[in-house]
Amino acid sequence: MDYWPAYENMRPSSRRAFLEWLSGDRTDPDTYIGYVFLYLYGLERRGVLERAVEDHAAIRAEVERLLAVYGHHSSFRRYAGDLLAALDILNLAPGQDPVPVFVPSGGELPPAVRVAVGSRIRDRRPIDADWLLAWTMSHPETRVRTPARRVFAHLRPEFAAEFGRVNPTGGMLLKPRKSGSSPVTYRAASGTFTADLVSAEHGTLPDLERYPEALAAGRELLELCTGRLDAYSRYLGRGAAPGQATLQALALLPPSRRQEASPEAAGDSLAWFNARIAACAPVPFQEVNEQVGARGEDRVTPAKLRDIADTLGRFGIGLIPDPRFPARPSPSSTVLLFRLDGPREAVDLPSDAYKAAFLSLAVGMLVAKADGEVTDGERAILRQLATAPSGLTPDERHRLAADASWLEAHPAELPTLRSRLAELGHEQRQAVGDSLIRVASSDGTHHRAEVALIERAFRQMGLDQDRLYAALHRAGPAPGVLSAGEATPDGLVLVSLAPETERTYAIPGAPPTATPHRLPTPEARRETAVPAADEAVHGAVRETATGAGEGVDAARLAAIRAETLAVNAVLADVFDADPDAASGPSAPAPSTEQAAEADGAFAGLDARHAGLLGELVSRPAWPRVEFDRLAREFGLMPGAAMEELNAWAFDRFDDILVEEGEPVHVNLHLLPDTLPEAA
Repeated sequence: MDYWPAYENMRPSSRRAFLEWLSGDRTDPDTYIGYVFLYLYGLERRGVLERAVEDHAAIRAEVERLLAVYGHHSSFRRYAGDLLAALDILNLAPGQDPVPVFVPSGGELPPAVRVAVGSRIRDRRPIDADWLLAWTMSHPETRVRTPARRVFAHLRPEFAAEFGRVNPTGGMLLKPRKSGSSPVTYRAASGTFTADLVSAEHGTLPDLERYPEALAAGRELLELCTGRLDAYSRYLGRGAAPGQATLQALALLPPSRRQEASPEAAGDSLAWFNARIAACAPVPFQEVNEQVGARGEDRVTPAKLRDIADTLGRFGIGLIPDPRFPARPSPSSTVLLFRLDGPREAVDLPSDAYKAAFLSLAVGMLVAKADGEVTDGERAILRQLATAPSGLTPDERHRLAADASWLEAHPAELPTLRSRLAELGHEQRQAVGDSLIRVASSDGTHHRAEVALIERAFRQMGLDQDRLYAALHRAGPAPGVLSAGEATPDGLVLVSLAPETERTYAIPGAPPTATPHRLPTPEARRETAVPAADEAVHGAVRETATGAGEGVDAARLAAIRAETLAVNAVLADVFDADPDAASGPSAPAPSTEQAAEADGAFAGLDARHAGLLGELVSRPAWPRVEFDRLAREFGLMPGAAMEELNAWAFDRFDDILVEEGEPVHVNLHLLPDTLPEAA
């Protein structure tokens, strides 16, 4: 059959085949398309040329049915669509708008756009967002990118919102031009007739090609909104279904669309997160990963944590740990959730004020836990450390409050904080030191382990030790504190800090009957402990000799000597011992090879940690007992060594190097391919 088939020119056999198809149910998709077109010619002639309004509903229903069966044929789909558009225009009541069309019609603007937009210009009525979008997208010369088609359901309201910001008065008003009308004409699929779809009584319509400035404005808005949907469109393009509304997918939408779509599309996941935030308890990372709908493996990596934190931040949820902040991942792969001040498109990097406050909180938590228990008073002081500093944003205050809970469950190791403490200014370091003393003093006693840890922190920050002891002496009494000389149930003896106060100091391990001794002042501290013990004994001898006029009480003398030596040993350990040196066996002197490693492949590590790493890289997995033994051979505590190596790896490779477990795994892929000989 010809390109434009006609019944009169068909062969008898073709006429018979056409009549047989026509008399049947017309549902065979393999029917020769020429017969379907010939049928369409009759429908368009009846509906458009003859204007049989009474048959329009039946004609529309039949054309839509034919499209469902034969719409796979692109040419038929186009001509059938044009016929439906013409029927829409012919059935419009005066002043009524057609349905917007957002695709071109045979290389031309669709009749619906020409009628709706043209009548608005002619009647001096504003063009709203929907019709500007239809005009822009259906123009044959507009480049419409994939996201605009793929996620049109989101593009349309986003375009309307942006149009409203650009046109706050409510629409775009175009002034009619004096010349240049454009009739809306239907060209028959059969090529046998044309027909005007808008009668003269409705007036002439302007030629929309004479308004390029409006089309340019529409294209600018279209490109802007399409760009905002790029990420979401790419996510769907990688295989996700448009209806797969995970939090990770919704987080890629523009804020306005996300807020509108999230409650209905991901309400269950948001409710799950709200419940975990209210509980303020650690949550397994795998569960968070599943609720977010993140793709890929569940292994905790810095990149994974950043992605999850960015996703949750767009819903007003904060995450600890976040590699951009000081807190490190926990060995048990748990995270902590907290509420931000509001949704955040990007996670703000920590400010200097936050870093200083976090360090005070981190070291303060170590001090609070040094005696094995965090009291309510210590928690109250730690909460103040998290909220009192000036210069913090609301989100940083929320994060610090959550940091307090995180650090209580996952305390930092002091060696891992060393470099950050050193980065603080002198005044900030002094403020950190004052905070530590407040924490240690909050429960009314100064435990030996607490004071030892504060001494260590003061040394690492380069603060005057005398300032520490003076501050401890100035600490006021706390309600309910035992008086000097009283013994606690666990055998601790409380020692008076100064003659004029009842401030007490706990001496672990002393017998309940021991006589209390005063904590030395900064001046007295400079004297050695052993002469003080001797003086106590000689004083007892003198007292016994002069008071009783008899010989020395040997039993009492022995008790005082033993008691005094025990107390002085404790005080000497608190004030003079080096906790670093006492924490384990003395470290072997670093070899020249190890020192070179610290400046080369392992730059940034001290010689002991570089030496340990030089041994660890020999194989990817170590039994925990062997790892612990190796760490101690280098004079390191195993847990602290692991923290230090991971802190170094985070700073250098943005990932953890040593994964705790049985066995201990070493992520060798992070390290350079070429390592020193000793490795």
